[in-house]
Amino acid sequence: MRRRRSFWRLISLVLAGAVVPQPANADIFYDSVAILGEAAPGSGGQVFSNSFNPPTINNAGDVAFQAFVNDVSGSNRRSGIFKTSGGNLQSVAFEDDVAPGTTRTHRLFFRPVISGDGDVAFSGWLNSASTVESRGVWAEDNGTLQALDIHNSSTSLFGLALGNQTSAITQRFSSVSYRLSKGPMNAATMLAESGAVAPGTGGATYSDFISRPTINDSGMATYSARISGTGVTADNNFGIWAETATGNELVVRTGSAAAGTSENFSSLSLPAINDGGDIVFAAQLTGDSNANAGVWKTSAGGMELLAREGELAPGGEGQVFRSFSRTLLNSQGKVAFRAELADGREGIWTTGPGGLELVALEGVQLQGLATGTVVDEFIGGFVLNAQGQVAFSVRAAGSGITDDRILFVQDVAGRLRVVGRRGMTLTLASGGTVTISSTSPSFDGLSGNGDGIHSGFNDLGQIAFSAFTDQGNGIFVATVTVPEPSSSVAMLAGLLILHTSRRHRRRA
Repeated sequence: MRRRRSFWRLISLVLAGAVVPQPANADIFYDSVAILGEAAPGSGGQVFSNSFNPPTINNAGDVAFQAFVNDVSGSNRRSGIFKTSGGNLQSVAFEDDVAPGTTRTHRLFFRPVISGDGDVAFSGWLNSASTVESRGVWAEDNGTLQALDIHNSSTSLFGLALGNQTSAITQRFSSVSYRLSKGPMNAATMLAESGAVAPGTGGATYSDFISRPTINDSGMATYSARISGTGVTADNNFGIWAETATGNELVVRTGSAAAGTSENFSSLSLPAINDGGDIVFAAQLTGDSNANAGVWKTSAGGMELLAREGELAPGGEGQVFRSFSRTLLNSQGKVAFRAELADGREGIWTTGPGGLELVALEGVQLQGLATGTVVDEFIGGFVLNAQGQVAFSVRAAGSGITDDRILFVQDVAGRLRVVGRRGMTLTLASGGTVTISSTSPSFDGLSGNGDGIHSGFNDLGQIAFSAFTDQGNGIFVATVTVPEPSSSVAMLAGLLILHTSRRHRRRA
């Protein structure tokens, strides 16, 4: 019920923007989640201390984050995991609490993820001299915290991804990938492990796994690995696999033909997956050194080349692409990627109905910036949501500007909006105001949403971020709407369709 109220509150904000004339930026609405010095729920009277790590947010507007608390006197400092549910802030776990599934207590937490149904998952260390119980993964099941995996200090977690409804996935060291289902302790199932036969390779076996796997909202995972065995050489020893209804399948392998070219793949980047099972990745090619990088997408229709080194970059002021970094994929099949141009500048592009579209480029003035103020460089990651909106941070450059970091969000009309920067005053839903006082609002990004990875920007256009303000460091949520009535009606329709489709999917 609380999540439904949160959704309909967002709808009311969009309608307000549609029928009431709005001054500049009046259609960005801010909520405060937590500020240093405020009481921390469930802590026994302690208050938030130190600075907050960037939060994550789900499609109900619920936020999860790790934070430190201490007594009002400043003593007894400890870490905790917190979340909001229907706008209410609550604790999930604290250091020195007994960790479910063990007799040990929590000692250190890593950044949490939050599912579409509001359950939180996180990994961490235990207070333990034991080599059997020293690290683990925990997740809520309908709000009840339980252990998913407890392991020893000789194995390390490479990362944790959480599906929308069903399961989490993680990787221990470089030797094994696990699916961690919500449910009883030890419900983990093996996704893949070193020494096992790698499907689609003619009998080669997995050697080691690269980075963490990802998982979509339907519970299907994708992962990358090196292989070894008969017939395996340095030219074909790496691949990307995806889970299907019938088992794991090879998606692409080095040494195989690259669609849209006459070359073969020589290296593959980390893949991203969406709900439909589409996968996107960047790769290097054999052959011509001036055209040996690109971005590809696989779907039911096969593999498609989206961009290639040496091609003219749309909006790139006559420059061509030189290299490609992280690629993102949303639930509608839209792709976003960061690329470097031949002149060394970086930018963000997305796919659109007519081809590639520029979102932002270094050295270019963006909407919301004063004349002569341009993007100096991108900071951190970026997020692509289901509506095709992109969120990202930049450092600005211009006359009299010193280390000015700015958080941008696209509205559904595709226009860039300044959500936070130093000196900007935020009017909160509570009626108060805060002014950003330091260099940067920070948000958690490098996701297409629906891939299980931490994301500070949800599919309803809400962005959760931390910032230093005149009231202290805090966590805030901004909702970006569109001032023009026609655009607001379009956004309203999109939100209702997205909300309805997700309700139907949960019922299925």
